[in-house]
Amino acid sequence: MIKNTDILSAINLKIKSKFTDIPILSESDVKERIVRPSFMTTLDNLKTSDFMSESLDREMTIKLYYFPTDRDKNKIELLNMIDDLYDLFLQDNIINIDTDFAVEVEELEVEIIDKV
Repeated sequence: MIKNTDILSAINLKIKSKFTDIPILSESDVKERIVRPSFMTTLDNLKTSDFMSESLDREMTIKLYYFPTDRDKNKIELLNMIDDLYDLFLQDNIINIDTDFAVEVEELEVEIIDKV
């Protein structure tokens, strides 16, 4: 069975494949001190249901936060990162969870809140 940690790890690997020099922080890292630039990924709105007693049907939201290099002057950097993330997740919209299982990214929604 695919675990939530497997999904999060696969997403982080996909991010690292393009952004090798940008660290991915955990939520506890962000509470202590934000390193810039950096990413943080979280799983949200987890929903699981039984599918014909054969497998699990899952829905979730993956939130990806990007903390730009400069805390205040970052509009262009954020817009460029949005374009890069669209390319990463929509041009090649497959995330390989393990050798036998992959998921397809269907939609990206972007919000810039507090310059993140």
